[in-house]
Amino acid sequence: MEGTCRYCGRHVENGWRTLSYWNQVESLCHLECKQQGEREEALECQTIDSDCNDCGYYKRGVLAPKIVSNTKTTSGKWVQVVFQPNEIVNGWCLRFDKPTNAYPHSFRGKECFVHRRSP
Repeated sequence: MEGTCRYCGRHVENGWRTLSYWNQVESLCHLECKQQGEREEALECQTIDSDCNDCGYYKRGVLAPKIVSNTKTTSGKWVQVVFQPNEIVNGWCLRFDKPTNAYPHSFRGKECFVHRRSP
């Protein structure tokens, strides 16, 4: 695989696969750029999202419970369908001392947001 590194912009021969933070779009990168590039992109995207999930004031709760249902296929067989919501429930905002939920990889634009990895 040959192309341009997603993180440094230089030419890549025999590159490594990396996925974008939001849409999981596949790109190439150098092995030495991969870990740092993915971390920086995640930090930038999480700051744009400004959701409680990545806020320094958020005390995490638990992942929302799975939703299990049964349905019939077109052939008449019963199958179980399991859906895992992308939501953390029963969390707590330490800044405002109140319960709150978080929605990973979702934009909320909270003005009170402070990234948990901020200095």
